[in-house]
Amino acid sequence: MTDSRLTPDQAELVKVARATFVEELLPLLPADKRLTGLMVANALAIALRMIEHPQGDEGGVPELCAEIRAGGHDEDDAGRLRAHLIKRTLARLALSNPKQLAQAELALTGDGRS
Repeated sequence: MTDSRLTPDQAELVKVARATFVEELLPLLPADKRLTGLMVANALAIALRMIEHPQGDEGGVPELCAEIRAGGHDEDDAGRLRAHLIKRTLARLALSNPKQLAQAELALTGDGRS
């Protein structure tokens, strides 16, 4: 859950920490630790995107699951559930792996637009 009290200063701290790690420490890691270092750099990049673009509380998943199990979306001719799930998936992908976002939009929506 993202803390709404985060400030640009905190985002800047994560940005500087990641840049310092990537530019100064990652090159010093032995080859057998490089993958671990890249994972740390990636985690910092994800944390920075989460700070810069908070998605708010992603609650409602248990309730949505209960609705689906109860048949609440069985007659969803308009595809509202599918559209909701695609939107949610793309929002999460934008944080975790934005390089894949355009390709995923095309695959999920068929035209690259959500």
